[in-house]
Amino acid sequence: MKAAMLLALTAALGVNGLLWDACSLADRHIDKGYDLAADERYDEAIAEYDKAVNIAPNNRDAYFYRGNAYFDKGEYDKAIADYSKAIELDGNDSYSYYNRGLAYRLKGEYERALQDYDRVLIIEPDAADAHASKGACYILQDDYPKAIASYDKAISLDKYIYYIRGLSYAELGDVPNARRNYEEALEIYEAREQWSEAREVERALERINETALVAAPDDIDAGTV
Repeated sequence: MKAAMLLALTAALGVNGLLWDACSLADRHIDKGYDLAADERYDEAIAEYDKAVNIAPNNRDAYFYRGNAYFDKGEYDKAIADYSKAIELDGNDSYSYYNRGLAYRLKGEYERALQDYDRVLIIEPDAADAHASKGACYILQDDYPKAIASYDKAISLDKYIYYIRGLSYAELGDVPNARRNYEEALEIYEAREQWSEAREVERALERINETALVAAPDDIDAGTV
């Protein structure tokens, strides 16, 4: 009896060892794929993620990062398939829900995108980026009041969303609120020495001031806009 139990234990340890080795090898391929993707060598990265999936077909990270590589290549259907598999393996994977939402949005499937962002917010209620991304969807649907409400919520959680909300006000033709949000964003970016972002906001301010000047030059001169 003792011999049989020892044999069974040895066999179990052997199987567990093989599983551990497989997981470790899959992780090495994922790490290599990540480095290749960072260098924008997406096809090579995908080949590494493919190896990881073949070795460990239930490895969530392999699907998530392969999905990211497909996303960066603009192959959104393949990215969505991989994010969906990652979600199947981990139903609380807010990152896969969020990225799948981005892919749906870029495909013009705004309702599906909004559903994924809502799922992110169920998992992480304070996810400012999900609220901001909902705002972007609403803009694309020409629903500016909902867009601004979403950006308001995002800003209450993360002050760096001011610039995006400013864009929504600009689309509405609300010059004072657009300018106010751009100025808030500019102050934040300059304080953080994020000069490229600050320059982008400055260009937006220039555009909104030019628009206001053309629309109501007398009001601008009088300082009422």
